[in-house]
Amino acid sequence: MTAAPPAALPYPSQSLGRAFQRALARWGVPEARLAGYLGVGHEALTALALCPAPTEADFDRRVGALAARFGVEPARLAFLCRAARVAPHRLRGG
Repeated sequence: MTAAPPAALPYPSQSLGRAFQRALARWGVPEARLAGYLGVGHEALTALALCPAPTEADFDRRVGALAARFGVEPARLAFLCRAARVAPHRLRGG
């Protein structure tokens, strides 16, 4: 009998990882595609996911700092952060 792969660990509720999980679930895309969109490897995506998500009060500053730290295009990271907050039906255009 083959063991099932371990379930993904839950990220803290205010982390980028939680935002990424919401976006991936809504869009039905794999993690590898998200990494490709951001232009990072799996390890960098995991490290980025552990960071606190930017709040509205510090959004531009935090997105810029995270983008610089991880070599990510700021506009793409900002899009993902904002899209994760949008209701699922609005992402699908329904």
